[in-house]
Amino acid sequence: MVSAPFWAVAGTESAVPEGYKGVLTLWQVDGFEGGSGSRSAFLNGRAIEFEKSHPGVLVSVQTYTCEQVRQKLLDGDRFDLISFPVGTGQYVRRHLAVYDGAVNVRDDLLEGGKLGGDIYAVPWTLGGYALCAFDETLDGGVLTPETLADGKYTLGVGFWDYGNPFAALETALPGGVKVWNGETATSYGAYESFLSGRCDVLLATQRDISRLKLRQSQGRLESLSVYYLGGYTDLTQYIGYADNGGGRGDYAKEFIQYLTSDAAQKKLTGIEMFSAALDIYSSGMHGEMQRALDGRLTSVNVFTDGEILARKRGESMEAWRRD
Repeated sequence: MVSAPFWAVAGTESAVPEGYKGVLTLWQVDGFEGGSGSRSAFLNGRAIEFEKSHPGVLVSVQTYTCEQVRQKLLDGDRFDLISFPVGTGQYVRRHLAVYDGAVNVRDDLLEGGKLGGDIYAVPWTLGGYALCAFDETLDGGVLTPETLADGKYTLGVGFWDYGNPFAALETALPGGVKVWNGETATSYGAYESFLSGRCDVLLATQRDISRLKLRQSQGRLESLSVYYLGGYTDLTQYIGYADNGGGRGDYAKEFIQYLTSDAAQKKLTGIEMFSAALDIYSSGMHGEMQRALDGRLTSVNVFTDGEILARKRGESMEAWRRD
């Protein structure tokens, strides 16, 4: 990877007390679509491994939406660990402790989890964007971002609550180019539009790449061109912890260290997501996307207010709208 990992080693204050027994609550917040499997299931697997090496400590993984987390916090419920994307950070930031454990992740993504120079959340997995078009549609042409610039092709774009897919295009196309004449759609809605021919080019995510890979393996996919977009992602999942006393915070910190360790990160291939620390794919569509993501990435700070995110996305939608 271009971005070298940043390493920090916790001091003796992070030593885990021997006597603690109990349950750590880990909230998994789903925002953007993942890869081919559940991030909650992945975290459950890592929790089981963690429990084996920490007798007497259990990790309970609970899945919520951003709005459910906001309401739970208003109701006085608390987490020990929380895995979350951009959009949720605005609600959880005041509940998080500064993380001073070992860090084994990319420094560019780590910046997105900092406040005032301190680490409050650590990236543990991510996705990216790509352009996809059927070769028959291109009629002998080569798919690049510039393919969109002449207005010949319609672009399908899927949105999630706090994401801005157009920001991925800004690293690849000159400003002022109008490439979009669609209506807002969910990620899956945009994918369906692409398969049915209602749009010519799809601004895809890692979930779409997994869907297309599956169809390819089943022999149900026409010849396809893919251009993988690097330089930007807002599809990053972070994890932070709250220090609730009694040694709980030390164990929570230990879990973050394990989740971001090489051993755990290599297993992300099981849900077809990308590692915040390692190159874990060697070939295929995921290998190509990984290579695009290897370059230094601009990312959104995970604690950015939702109003700011919504305003920026609205501005991008208008800037790129053709009609």
